[in-house]
Amino acid sequence: MQKGSPTVSVIVPARNEAGNISAIFERLPQIGHETELIFVEGHSKDDTYAVIEQEMKRHPERKNKLFRQEGIGKANAVQLGFEKASGDILMILDADLTVPPEDLPSL
Repeated sequence: MQKGSPTVSVIVPARNEAGNISAIFERLPQIGHETELIFVEGHSKDDTYAVIEQEMKRHPERKNKLFRQEGIGKANAVQLGFEKASGDILMILDADLTVPPEDLPSL
């Protein structure tokens, strides 16, 4: 992408999705000049938060942020992600990967 293209923040609400986290890091393409990946973990019963931390360390080339959701529900998680985002364009990617990460640039 060209230097003047917009930056993009991809918000990922994640609850009990430890098994999908590595695929998000591997499959999410660069979108715009810079792609920021913001995870909002929401009271998981599995090790989702720890897996996100591990993947962030494995992918230092990506601009990543991780937050624990204090409220309840997806809307609350998305709102927190939007508040923490720095991109020109904000997108949402569900951690269950019902929408393939590769499809985001076309949106």
